[in-house]
Amino acid sequence: MTVKTYRVRNLFYTVRLKSGKVKQVPRFSYKVSYFAEGQRFQKLFADLAEAKAHAQKKAEDINQGNLKALPFGPQEVQIFTTASHYAKQAGVSLDLLAKEYAPMIPLLCGKMTSLEAIRDYVRQNPPEFPKMSLPEAVNETILARTKDGTETPI
Repeated sequence: MTVKTYRVRNLFYTVRLKSGKVKQVPRFSYKVSYFAEGQRFQKLFADLAEAKAHAQKKAEDINQGNLKALPFGPQEVQIFTTASHYAKQAGVSLDLLAKEYAPMIPLLCGKMTSLEAIRDYVRQNPPEFPKMSLPEAVNETILARTKDGTETPI
């Protein structure tokens, strides 16, 4: 996003010189133009220094992430903030989160939420247990129960 300053030529004004001649001199003003809150803003200044100062302030607002300078309304700002929080909590970027989540919606056809589908999948496909013989499994179980005090050693 950029903030631009334009020189605008206004109407002429007349000046009477010492020689008695009349001269027309153009007038100029300075327009600062930028987009914020989803619409275009323009402000006119008679002084170039004032126009540059205003443009600099608006550019700093945009660069510092002042969300009012972005084309978002209050509801979009709240949605973005919440989504960013959950993406950060998951340890992924917001765009990756959306890219992974969006294709799930049509696949589920409104029958369940994606979280329910994932929980159901994990329940039906538990993580694999280490392969061991029956006597090894019995010994590990006895050791674990002895260790936590639920069974006395044989």
